[in-house]
Amino acid sequence: MAYGWRYGFDIIRGASKAELDILEIFYKHYQTTPNKLQINQTLHMFNSETQKTHINQNKNPFTILNFNPSEDYHVYGVQVDPDPNDPKRHAIISFLLDREITDTWKTIDYGDRYNSFITEAFEEGIENTTWDVAITGQIGGSNAGVGYPEDHNPDLQNVTMDIDWLRVFVRQK
Repeated sequence: MAYGWRYGFDIIRGASKAELDILEIFYKHYQTTPNKLQINQTLHMFNSETQKTHINQNKNPFTILNFNPSEDYHVYGVQVDPDPNDPKRHAIISFLLDREITDTWKTIDYGDRYNSFITEAFEEGIENTTWDVAITGQIGGSNAGVGYPEDHNPDLQNVTMDIDWLRVFVRQK
């Protein structure tokens, strides 16, 4: 997480303004792609112009891997930093895998459409509050196109995820 401040998620709003998914696997997608070794790291961001949450905002949510991620532990991450051009209005969001950046998304590239999670945090004085972290094995979602639950693979009823540790922190200057 960013140094100096954290914003976006809190207990009251949950992911209504910004949801940062550091690891997702969509079975339907893997049925139709030639490369089975990939992960999805994506953003779902509230658009202040349409007043709706837009899914898969980042242009490069899929990371092709040259290894099988299930064969060992890996470090998945998301880093939110203030945009040095306008730190109280904009952020730079980077996804990481094993400490390497896989994708970067800047709110400033979209004007003020996707920065309400930042501006509201500063207005309410909660820019340094803790983010709401969720680890789920959820199969499904209301989004059309995800492919669940109507056409899921019955073999995915017993999926396990081993988590060694989870860390949330504010980087100090």
